[in-house]
Amino acid sequence: MSSVDFISDLKIRGSWGLLGNDNISPFQYITRYVLTNGGVFGGSSPVLTQGLYIPVSANPNVTWETAKSTNLGFDLAALKSRLTLSVDLFKTVRNDILIPRTAAVPGYLGLSLPNENQGKVESKGYEIAANYRNNINKFNYSIGLNFSYNTNKILNIAEAASAYPWQMQTGKPIGAPLYWEAIGLFRSQDEINKTPHPDGTKPGDLMFKDVDGDGQINGNDRVRQNVTTIPRVTYGIPVNLSYKGWSIDMLLQGQAKSAQYVYFQSGTIGNFTQEYWDNHWTADNPNASGPRLYDRETIPTTSYANTYFSRNSAFVRLKSLQLAYSFPASILNKLPFANLQLYVSGFNLITIDKLKYLDPEAQANGQNYAGWYTPQTRVFNAGINVSFK
Repeated sequence: MSSVDFISDLKIRGSWGLLGNDNISPFQYITRYVLTNGGVFGGSSPVLTQGLYIPVSANPNVTWETAKSTNLGFDLAALKSRLTLSVDLFKTVRNDILIPRTAAVPGYLGLSLPNENQGKVESKGYEIAANYRNNINKFNYSIGLNFSYNTNKILNIAEAASAYPWQMQTGKPIGAPLYWEAIGLFRSQDEINKTPHPDGTKPGDLMFKDVDGDGQINGNDRVRQNVTTIPRVTYGIPVNLSYKGWSIDMLLQGQAKSAQYVYFQSGTIGNFTQEYWDNHWTADNPNASGPRLYDRETIPTTSYANTYFSRNSAFVRLKSLQLAYSFPASILNKLPFANLQLYVSGFNLITIDKLKYLDPEAQANGQNYAGWYTPQTRVFNAGINVSFK
């Protein structure tokens, strides 16, 4: 075993579980009646009277949702436990999710179809937690990494067979939005006349892709996206450095594989981002990289939720930083303190991202107007930690 002496601990883990979720709306299995005031025809005019109707037909086969979870992983300590590593692989498949069936019933029946246990979603990914610590004489250091990759996919949502393949939710993440694909700007009226476009399009508006090739821009041309506001990748890097009485604690935090819809609804009656203003199209600047100005959803550029406003929300943030000094025993022996530490710290100090003006961690779905969210607050602290003898 001398060849593996550098490994001091190794544990392999595995688990499988089946969970049920009974937190669903009650009494779906029985027929319910609702009181209402309706018209009863008789004589020369309708008479209003109280009656009963069935809002949703019953589903006697309704049951709870289930989730099958599988986890494999290992824990490792090596190099005299200076290096620790944990890795987890996981997969969860949720079955029997209650969703409505796509079939329709005639309106004259006065019924709506009930939810049925037919939805299915898969979530899977992996997590890695590693840390290395060591010292060089009186200098001690520790560097860690927490990394996770999580993705989910709809396996069945009872979509209509006639749905366009590029709009299907099946195979896409939960909450994946539908956007028109922006492929450029209209620079002239002649270009508009030769290219499929929405009604009301003018020079300076966004050009959208005619996905179905019918020569029109309409709802059929929206495309289901692969990225949502929920990041697939999250990570953190904790760092600790110390030398004699001095110490530095730092945490870097970040995310990737996510997007935000960066659009300020008000437009010229309110505000824009500086980037939008600096790059907007005008007759004097026809080669601008951005579309013309707008007021709310009054032009195709803004009334059609599109990929131009969907921006990469990946970031790296210096989440926290603390510098501290602990007084040595030679000084504490002359004072009534067992420990004495001075420190200064800060939170949300630096963020590197492509959104520039907005908090990349803001969470919402679809056309979410990310600018409505309050950004992270930068905080500075200074203090003294004291314990008495």
